Amino acid sequence: MLKKGFFLILILFYIPFYAQNNVDSVQKYIHISKKLYNPEEKINYLEKARSFALKTDNDSLLVKTFSEIAFQSILLEDKEKFEASNETLKGIYQAKKYGLPLGLYYQNKGFYFYNNASLDSAYYYFEKAAIQYKNAKNQNQLIQVYLNLLDINYVSNDYLAIEDLAIEIFTTKKFQKEYKFLAYTNSYLGLVASGLHDYDSSLEYHKISLELIKKIKDGKIRVIEEAALINNLGLMHLDFNKFEDALGYFNEALAKTPNLKTDNLGLYATIIANIGICEIETASREKGVKNLQESLLIGEELKDLNIQIVSLFEFARFYYKEKDLLKARSYIDKTMFLSEKNGFKKVDVLLLSAEIYTGKKSIAFYKKYVEVKQIEEERNQNAKRKFVRFKYEAQKKEEENDALKQQNVLTISTLNSEKQKNKIIVLFAIIGFFTAFFIYVFYLSKKRTFTYKTNLEKAKAREEERREIAVTLHDKVVGDLLLIYQRALKIKETSITKPLSKVNSEIRNLSHQLSSISFNEVSFKDQLINLISDYFSPTFNVKVIGLEEINWNLIQPEIKRALYLAIRESIQNSKKHALASKVIITFKTQLHNLELNIEDNGKGFELSTLKYGLGLKNQKKRVLELNGTYNLKSKTNQGIATTIKIPLKA
Repeated sequence: MLKKGFFLILILFYIPFYAQNNVDSVQKYIHISKKLYNPEEKINYLEKARSFALKTDNDSLLVKTFSEIAFQSILLEDKEKFEASNETLKGIYQAKKYGLPLGLYYQNKGFYFYNNASLDSAYYYFEKAAIQYKNAKNQNQLIQVYLNLLDINYVSNDYLAIEDLAIEIFTTKKFQKEYKFLAYTNSYLGLVASGLHDYDSSLEYHKISLELIKKIKDGKIRVIEEAALINNLGLMHLDFNKFEDALGYFNEALAKTPNLKTDNLGLYATIIANIGICEIETASREKGVKNLQESLLIGEELKDLNIQIVSLFEFARFYYKEKDLLKARSYIDKTMFLSEKNGFKKVDVLLLSAEIYTGKKSIAFYKKYVEVKQIEEERNQNAKRKFVRFKYEAQKKEEENDALKQQNVLTISTLNSEKQKNKIIVLFAIIGFFTAFFIYVFYLSKKRTFTYKTNLEKAKAREEERREIAVTLHDKVVGDLLLIYQRALKIKETSITKPLSKVNSEIRNLSHQLSSISFNEVSFKDQLINLISDYFSPTFNVKVIGLEEINWNLIQPEIKRALYLAIRESIQNSKKHALASKVIITFKTQLHNLELNIEDNGKGFELSTLKYGLGLKNQKKRVLELNGTYNLKSKTNQGIATTIKIPLKA
């Protein structure tokens, strides 16, 4: 009896000790991984952390471990491991309804698409992550996502989006003491101004960012962030070809943190690459080449595409100037391969490729450069106009704030003066105007949301009505006809039984067509695959693109039904009327819209002769009711292309 009691005490003591040991092991291996820079080495320790995390019931550790593994798998381009780890985060959310894992799931999806040059999809998932973090009131993660959005817009040269996001950040009260966040936002605005060739504004924003970063209390964090922002200030001078000034700032950034290579290897590689660029331009070529080479090696070790692209691009430029075309082409080809992956420096890479190569290859690169550059220039022109307005409004608001401060210290007698009255009247007029404007915008937003929800409800009600009619036809009318048919069969009235049998079959078909399609038991994806299988034949091929990239569980049933019916109608028309042999169905998301493209290689027709039949009319009506757009393009012997865009929210 004494032995049993002792054994029980030992078990009770060991269980909490064992559990705590697992938690400690997870934290230890995660801590080790954070000190490493190579993703392959990192993931080895994270896998060890994962094995211990699975033995605990600590959701926080599980989320942290699987999120880190998902992110490192992106850098290693291990899609299978990324998806497995990321789906685990989604599973934790579904099981525990714990908001953080779903936000990290979306954020990791954003990183995945960003790393694979699908910037629209990346933006979409970062936006979804931001919404999730807002709902969960997780400010730290929300700030990280906002920085991701700023970065993705900068890489894609979408200056308008950066300015819109900056306005939102500056006007959000809870961010007013997030000095690091505000500093980087100003720094991005400085880079925008630099891209728009506004030197004075760019310098002003960079100085504001450096003043803000000085407010960070933690000295070790402050000096690293200060080095990063000084590097951005150097980049601004590099944009204006002020190489000696830029080199001074880059060297200052490096001198700020003597241990930068140990503390932040990625930032160190970025700065020495920039130093190398300046050294080559200021006649210190050997030193410059050496710094670029070191930066490239670090970029390869870290799997950092941007660092590799910068270093390889500068090597290509260097050897092109040296007239060593063999090496120049080798480096520009490597740069192009990486740039195609994430879109970074794409315009510059295309132009240099056109200069390095000759003949048809050069012309092809130049045509592509002109195309991409034109899109960028149009965007920049819009950004320039908006940036002037943004700067004016910021300055105006600052002036208004100064005026309000002065009013607080004015005496009652001064306030009673006519001049001051006029100022107050003007001020209130401005406030009234902006208040009325925001009320109007808010009203339009509410109205749009209400209309969207109303249309969804109408669509739902209509499908309920169709379902009831289908049930009545199937259960009552078909039943009655069957009874009459049986009686006619007994008295052998073939003149009645044959027509009745035909009518009965037609009503059954009509009942099935009216019956609403449900995606509860069989998913949209599986129903679509079944539909395509029904029509597939050796002479009629249907190809689907992008179906797997969309989470159909998040899409409204009414939207899925409209898309399904449009696809079914289009396939039927392509096979029956257009005599097509191939149909291509493409799904994609662009910001807040879901887009469906259907193309066939049939005989087509001239749009001027188009007469909308009942099927096309219903197809178009369903899309328009969901605030969508419906476009049909065709020419004789050139097939038919149908494009449908439906907003995912009002």
